[in-house]
Amino acid sequence: MNHKGPIRMELEAKSYAFCTCGLSQRMPFCDGAHKGTEHRPAVHACERAGAAVVCGCRKSGNFPWCDGSHKGAPPEGEA
Repeated sequence: MNHKGPIRMELEAKSYAFCTCGLSQRMPFCDGAHKGTEHRPAVHACERAGAAVVCGCRKSGNFPWCDGSHKGAPPEGEA
């Protein structure tokens, strides 16, 4: 599932493996679909629980967090 814009979500204080290939069916999280490619998940430890805006386009310079690189695409779930 390929998202084009930011994904607003609640995260727990734990480590997450974020998809970098765009092939995951569990975006923005890695589901192992990258196997056989050069891609690897971006593992990030969230230090505290709360709302987050995660990059869905995988172009952020601050991945896994959205930095606006998607150029104005609406957040997932908003149109």
